[in-house]
Amino acid sequence: MPCLNEEENVGKLIDRLKNHNITPIVVDDGSVDKTSAVAENKGAIVIRHRENRGAGAAIKTGYIYAKTHAESGSIIFVVAGDGQHDPDDTSIFTQKIFTEKADYVVGERFSNEPVRSGMPPANFVFGKLLNWFTSLIIGIDVKDSTSGFTAIRMSALGRLKLNLPTRAGETHEMLLECLKCRLRIVFVPIRPIYRGKSRISRFAFFKNVLKVYLRALRE
Repeated sequence: MPCLNEEENVGKLIDRLKNHNITPIVVDDGSVDKTSAVAENKGAIVIRHRENRGAGAAIKTGYIYAKTHAESGSIIFVVAGDGQHDPDDTSIFTQKIFTEKADYVVGERFSNEPVRSGMPPANFVFGKLLNWFTSLIIGIDVKDSTSGFTAIRMSALGRLKLNLPTRAGETHEMLLECLKCRLRIVFVPIRPIYRGKSRISRFAFFKNVLKVYLRALRE
């Protein structure tokens, strides 16, 4: 769980994840509030960045910890710490991994009328354009290229280099790495809970994503 100043949300999210027998690993990405204290009191494993490095860096820290400490048959989830995602949906991800032999599962927000659910229309248009652009670049039908809710088999995670960008574009990098390793990617519809948060401008986000693709093309 990458978190930045999420003391109001992190405790409730930890409780709900534990209800699904998921061990919460909170990566506190330089918070100045009580995020770490709340997470520790709830029994989560807490890793702290002394300064804010970005969501991609926080996710990489969590993955590296999981590689070292999780059991070989584990499923590793990424769930944004802002409470935007419903932990009850983790069962859908697990089902895809076990019944469809998926290696990397991405929660996609664009199938369930997201604007009606609270997604700002501008975000919907930007997201659809970025999905189209991503699909064009990597050659598969990408239904959500900016999702903060994913799951990966431990065996698949061990094959990735995890060259994740720090500030944005981590999902794009994961998709690219999974394709290079010939891992099976599956998208599942989810209905997130919108809270109006945004920590990076659309221009900056697109610029970071473009860097990911340019580097991929050079390789």
